[in-house]
Amino acid sequence: MNSVTDDLKRIEQQVAAAEKARPNRQQLWEADFRKSPPVTPATLEEGLVAHYPLDGPSGNAATNAVAGGGDGTLIGAESATWTDGFVGRGLSLDGAGGHVDCGQVFDPDKGDNFSVGCWVRTANEEWQALVGKMDESRGHRGFDVV
Repeated sequence: MNSVTDDLKRIEQQVAAAEKARPNRQQLWEADFRKSPPVTPATLEEGLVAHYPLDGPSGNAATNAVAGGGDGTLIGAESATWTDGFVGRGLSLDGAGGHVDCGQVFDPDKGDNFSVGCWVRTANEEWQALVGKMDESRGHRGFDVV
């Protein structure tokens, strides 16, 4: 029992030391950030690679609103319907495997910054990926935004 108590005391000391050092780490991060702040695009569209409003009236295409960007393809169309949304139109998926395949329009490297936004309403509590990017040739490495 003594070793458990000793381990607990050691861990508490490590946590206290980390909390004490936190303000210094924050100041260092802020100083580095000020030296090279992220580049802000001139417009919202600058750097935008894809925007799929999913407001199509019908069919299997998810139109990319970015000029020159590739459209997405509705996979599992039998489990999806175009419907009235909260604002405008929307795509309703029943959770049986339907999704939109956007191809290679978005291909970030490991250290690339990017942002993703979506408006979703779900009817169940099961795990679901909202956005995913997998590289089948590399053992399905990639990411899911859940």
